[in-house]
Amino acid sequence: MTRQLTLLCCAGLAVAAAARAETPFLDNPAEPTEGRVTVALVQEWQLGGETDDEHFFGIVGEVFADDAGNVYLVDNQLSEVQVFDPRGQWLRTLGRRGDGPGEVRNLRTALLMPDGSLGLVQAFPGQVVTVQQDGVPGLTMVPGRSDPTSGGFMALNTAFSRGGTLAFSGTRMQRREQSALRTSYLATYSPDGAALAEVVTKDLETEMAATRISEADEDFANERWTVGPDGLVYVAPARNGYRIDVHAPQGSLVRSFGRAYQPVERTAAEKEQVKDTLQPWRRNGRESLQFDVLDTEPDILRLHVLPGGEVWVLTSRGVRERRPGEMAVYDVFDPQGRFVRQAGLACAGDPRSDALFPVAADRWVLVRGHAEALRSLFGMMGTGGEAASDVLLEIVSYRGQG
Repeated sequence: MTRQLTLLCCAGLAVAAAARAETPFLDNPAEPTEGRVTVALVQEWQLGGETDDEHFFGIVGEVFADDAGNVYLVDNQLSEVQVFDPRGQWLRTLGRRGDGPGEVRNLRTALLMPDGSLGLVQAFPGQVVTVQQDGVPGLTMVPGRSDPTSGGFMALNTAFSRGGTLAFSGTRMQRREQSALRTSYLATYSPDGAALAEVVTKDLETEMAATRISEADEDFANERWTVGPDGLVYVAPARNGYRIDVHAPQGSLVRSFGRAYQPVERTAAEKEQVKDTLQPWRRNGRESLQFDVLDTEPDILRLHVLPGGEVWVLTSRGVRERRPGEMAVYDVFDPQGRFVRQAGLACAGDPRSDALFPVAADRWVLVRGHAEALRSLFGMMGTGGEAASDVLLEIVSYRGQG
C-alpha cells in the first residue's frame, strides 16, 4: 500500500467554516456590471536588463512602495532591499546577507513596519529583522514567540503591514515519533510579535516514510491574501471556489464575496510542468517521491486592494484569456464586494515569465524575468544552498491611463 500524507481536520477549520456559513455571501454573476476595459500602461522608467550596466538585481521577488512613492525592490538572492524614488533614482540599499545586526539569510520578503522601519522577513528560522530608513539596525521580532504552545520550527512566507494591521503567513513544524505535524497559518500580530488572531490554519501530518506528495494537501493561501488600507485581511482560502473572505484584525469574519467562475483545465504538458516545480522535495534522499497533481489551475492567483478600497483579483483565466497587447486581466470589485468590471493591463510583458506589482492606485512595476528567477530561487533552496540566478532582471515602472 502506498503511504501518503494525512490531512488533519482541526477545530480552527471547523470554526472558520461555521463563521462563513453565518456570514452573508455576495455571489456575483460571471460578467461584471460595467464590462471590460483596457488600461494602457505608459512607461515612466526602466532599470536593469542587458542595456543597463549601472543597476544589477539578483532575484526580485516582491515590489511595494511607501506613501511618498518610493519603490522598494526585495532582492531574495542578495538579501537586500533597494529603494528608488518615484523617478527611478536610487536612494539607498537596506539590509544584507549575514547573521549580524540588520542582516538576514534566506530573505523571503520585506514590509514597512508600523514605526516606519523596514522589516526584513527571513524565511527560516522565521523572524523579522528591522532596519531604520537610514540603515541603522533595529530590533528583531519573532512572530508568535510569546505563544508557549507554538513550539517546534517556524518558517515565514508572506507578510503585510497596512492600516495598522501586521500579518504573516507561515508554517510551524512539530516532529512526532513516526511523523511530522505541519501547520500552515495566516495570522495577525502586535508590533512586538505577540499573536492576535489566526485567520486561516491548515494542519498536515506527514509520515516519515511517505512516498507521495499531494498538490491538494500542500496548497495553502500563502499568495492569495493581502491587507487593505482599512487594516482588514482579505483572503481566498480555497484553491478552487471563487470566494474572498474579509477578516477584522481580531480574526472575525466581516464579509465574503465572489463570483461564478469555471476553473481552468490543465493540459498534460502543464501538469508535467507543475511536477517540475515540486522537484526540490526529492532532494535529501527522497528521490522516490511521486506527485499527485490536480487537473485544474487555482482559481485565484493574487489579491490587491488599492488605496480607494477596490479589490483587484488576478485569476488563472486572467493570465490566459488576454487580448493582444495585454499583460494580464484583473477582476475588479468595489469596496462592498460587487463585481464591477474587468481591467486588461496593456504593456510589453508575458504573465508566464514576468510579474506586475501595483504600488499605487494608478502605478504598476513590472519585473521582467520574474518567474525564471523564482524557479532558480526555490530550486536552490531545495538543496539547502544559497539562492542564485543568472537571469538579467529588468524593472519597469508604469503609469496607468484609460
